[in-house]
Amino acid sequence: MLNRNHRRLARSAAALSLAAAGGLASAARADDSCTIRVTPQGASSVWRAAAADAQRAIDDTAPAVRDCRRIEVEVSGNGATLTFVTRDGRTATRALPAPSALRPVVEGLLVTLPMYAPRPPAAASNAASTPSAPSSSAGGTASAASSTSLASSTPPVASASASAPPRRTPPPPAASSAPSAPSTAPRDGTTAAESPRVLLAATAGVRLGTPHSFFGPAFGLDGSFAMARWELGAFGFWEPANAEHNSKALSGSSLSTLGLGVHVGRREPLGALQLLYAATASVVRIAASADTLATETVTDTRFGALVGIAWPQGSKYRFRVQLQGDYNPARHGQSLLSGLPRWSFGLQVGLETELL
Repeated sequence: MLNRNHRRLARSAAALSLAAAGGLASAARADDSCTIRVTPQGASSVWRAAAADAQRAIDDTAPAVRDCRRIEVEVSGNGATLTFVTRDGRTATRALPAPSALRPVVEGLLVTLPMYAPRPPAAASNAASTPSAPSSSAGGTASAASSTSLASSTPPVASASASAPPRRTPPPPAASSAPSAPSTAPRDGTTAAESPRVLLAATAGVRLGTPHSFFGPAFGLDGSFAMARWELGAFGFWEPANAEHNSKALSGSSLSTLGLGVHVGRREPLGALQLLYAATASVVRIAASADTLATETVTDTRFGALVGIAWPQGSKYRFRVQLQGDYNPARHGQSLLSGLPRWSFGLQVGLETELL
């Protein structure tokens, strides 16, 4: 009777060992998922497409050569922060200036943080090597065999109950011949390897010139290259009919203006908004007309500045509002153009988008 009990205990211990080994293997497979999660939920579809592209690169890597539990991408403004978590809990953080940087950074981390193959679970190996108790009619022989079987099956039970994974030593520095990951160290919120972004904006609004209070509609088109927070671009504008309405001497006068210019400025994150500010310089072609005089034209220059906001951050399409002021230093003697406004101010609203 005692021998039968011993054999039952031995078989139960072996079954528990195999179940624990299976649990450890399932946990290892779960840790091997290495999925990319993008937050917040309303992040731009451009970031989500970049994450899907990087996930394909991860899936093409054999699980045996990567040490990756999960990857988290937190989008903020035009950039994001990537957190790479290894199987044993180590983390690496990188700044992503643009969606195009996500896949190269992930591939670089998979290279520079290689996985060292974990030791096989002790429970599975011990359970496999546990001999079955021989049946014997002799009481002394059966008791000895059962005691030996019970003793040999006891250690796997203790090993299976340990839930902590085996400790790993930190990986050694990568060999000089191994490819190095692209540098993503932040510097003023950007990296040296960032590619420029191409922005395009269309606006419409009103413009007021002083003195003599010329007032009328204004339309503009703006294209720029953005590197991190800096922008360099060109713009064109058209003011079809700026009518004078506050001077009896120039009653009935009107101006039509067509111009091209350049601007250099910056964008700063401001909560859910982007703050824009820039210096501008432009060349304009002005046609002045009056009720009793022939039309006169002149080419002038303007120097000014603009400030505006774009909303929302992280979106491919953004609503844009801007205020602009310009100064015209030219003088035109006693002609009809002598009444040109020296200062002009505009308010425009429109839409902007990222082409690349």
